[in-house]
Amino acid sequence: MREPRERLSKQGRGEESELPDPAIYLGRALVNYTTAFLLWLFFIAVFLPAAEEQGAANAEPLIALVFLAGIALEAYLGSVAVINFVTVSKVGKLAKFLSVELVILADAVLLLPPLHAISPALGGAALITAIVAAAVAALVHMDVLIQYLLRRLGAREAPNPR
Repeated sequence: MREPRERLSKQGRGEESELPDPAIYLGRALVNYTTAFLLWLFFIAVFLPAAEEQGAANAEPLIALVFLAGIALEAYLGSVAVINFVTVSKVGKLAKFLSVELVILADAVLLLPPLHAISPALGGAALITAIVAAAVAALVHMDVLIQYLLRRLGAREAPNPR
């Protein structure tokens, strides 16, 4: 199956488009993020307390590493599905921005506890990286946010400086 961007570039050359229904990608994202959430929940509620009870020094980081691999894979597949959904569907700039922010937030929430269980320094570095990524995404799309807020407040649309 070709990637959506390849199909979009075919469409620009006048060839017939083979774009799938955007709901397919949204469904994949929902399934992948639900699986990642369930893995995260079992890690936090069952396996991490069990590893702490055992008292073995290396049990907690090893269990966290196993769950990190599963959670990261499902979160990655969910992120790709959300990006494909935004690429294929006809959504506005604000929806694209919110999708990016939600993906960053969801991935951070899912990945920080296993990373912290492996090493607190690794968890801290991942938290700082997630905050910086969310801030950069917000700064890149600041014009969209300002225009949305101005419309909601009833002000006239600002002239385009370009």
